[in-house]
Amino acid sequence: MDLYDSGGTAESIREQKPFPPKEYADDFDYEVMVTAYAQAFWEIGFMSEDIIAEVKRVIEAGACVKSWTEEGGAKTGKARQKELDKLWGKINSPNPKIRKRKKYKKITDFFFEINDVLTFHTSGGDHFALILLDIYRYRNMCDYRFAITDYRDSLPPAVEQIRKCKILGHKFMSEDFISDTMIGMFNKTALNNLEGFADMMKNIEKTLQDKAGKESDCRIGLNLIEISHKDLKTFYDKFDIIGKLGIDESKKHFGSSNHISDFEKLSNHFDNLEHHIKAFNKSDTAALTNTKEEWFDMEMLINNRI
Repeated sequence: MDLYDSGGTAESIREQKPFPPKEYADDFDYEVMVTAYAQAFWEIGFMSEDIIAEVKRVIEAGACVKSWTEEGGAKTGKARQKELDKLWGKINSPNPKIRKRKKYKKITDFFFEINDVLTFHTSGGDHFALILLDIYRYRNMCDYRFAITDYRDSLPPAVEQIRKCKILGHKFMSEDFISDTMIGMFNKTALNNLEGFADMMKNIEKTLQDKAGKESDCRIGLNLIEISHKDLKTFYDKFDIIGKLGIDESKKHFGSSNHISDFEKLSNHFDNLEHHIKAFNKSDTAALTNTKEEWFDMEMLINNRI
């Protein structure tokens, strides 16, 4: 619907968003995607023979009705069938009330620019520093995403001091590395030797654990402070811009985020930052995801051309 709201025609939207290939998902998920696709186009006053034919095919296949019946009983399956029948009636008749395009106010008057290094001080007298990594906009939403540095001092910093600071994040292994490891482990010899399958799985686990500790095989997910434009408007004047530092785009991977709504919460978060880090690292979430928040050298992430 975003393409439609931004002025796209049904034809241009279909060109950008065609039917997903059947092998893209299992029968259940494919039915959901196809029926949602048809519903969306019907709402904007467009329908075509190929969409109708594909909806008919997935309804007759009955993947969702079968699954819902098996998991929730006959009543649940009939409820799904009722919705499918309703959709079938819709798409075979013109929409009498075509959905109007929604207009969203796009924020352009930003308080800060990406790569700005910002400092602020709390009531306790300590100064801290953030780096604006990204400004995320969607519809009428606008969020500022800041990286967290370990600068903490009674005096405000110069930008060169921040360059030598550390940045908060956590390690995670790249998808390419995991893929290469799995391909290497699942070779013909190993697969043909079913007796060694358990050992093979142990080797995979050990390899991934060993490599997880090496910087070269890992990426860094940067911890974020996220503040909405609306909230930041009430306290953006608490920050001073001292210069710019650019994080290399190839190394700019976002990790966990903490949403802040006012300056008091921001101050409290930074005054107790080490406590928050230790608490997370002892949490069930950290254990479950094998994640550890830690500090990384800023210089290994900086794009020196900025």
